Amino acid sequence: MSAAAFLWEKVRKINQLPGAHAAYKAATRVLYRNGATVTIKRGPGAGLLWRHYDDYQTWMAMGLYEPHVANLIVSLISPGDVFYDIGANAGYYSLIASKAVGPAGRVIAFDPVPKNAETVKEQIALNGFKERCQVERLAVSGTPGSFSFVIDEVNANSHLSEHNVPHLKNNGQMIKVAAVTLDLFVKNNPRPALIKMDIEGAEVDALKGARELLSGASAPTCLISTHSDELERGVKEILAGHGYTFRNLEGFEQMVYGVKG
Repeated sequence: MSAAAFLWEKVRKINQLPGAHAAYKAATRVLYRNGATVTIKRGPGAGLLWRHYDDYQTWMAMGLYEPHVANLIVSLISPGDVFYDIGANAGYYSLIASKAVGPAGRVIAFDPVPKNAETVKEQIALNGFKERCQVERLAVSGTPGSFSFVIDEVNANSHLSEHNVPHLKNNGQMIKVAAVTLDLFVKNNPRPALIKMDIEGAEVDALKGARELLSGASAPTCLISTHSDELERGVKEILAGHGYTFRNLEGFEQMVYGVKG
């Protein structure tokens, strides 16, 4: 286990103690001022610039965010690859992937929340990666169209309102967003070698809109976040139906890691 992963797990456990999370938030607001630009010191993003906002997890500015996932993404990417970050949030994975794919590669970040999409663009511009990363203000779903979307008080929990997941409530700001299927999107855009998908309960629906992409000989490796046992079963059923082998990511078991063949 890396030092970052060890620290991530220990601090997450400490954060569960009564009053610990409030103390953590107060301390990090002092260390990381809202709107400040910092240099990431640790992990695969070390040396990159990051604009920190209080709406997003400070772990990102610290270079400690979901280290099991971040390190795996970088290990799976080669220069020149195409990476899809579906549910990009503040752009942490989009940024480290942009570094990994190099000038010949491509990162496509999907997030329908206007503030998130603008923040990803900002992170990319700060690091001079605009030529290799495009940001799509789109939801990814099983059918294209316009859908109701909830911007949750906890930004990372924002979600399509039609999906009911135990940890979510439809009590945030409601907006209309455009959605696309992956099968339609890849008709006019480069096909991904690797997909990371974390869209708060809409993962199964999104995979249903990617039947052609997942069936092909050049089907992408998939990292799919699940938020309930039912979602996990659904994700694994779809992947298995397309010839994938898969496992839960050790240390971050809610992430299903699927490889074709």
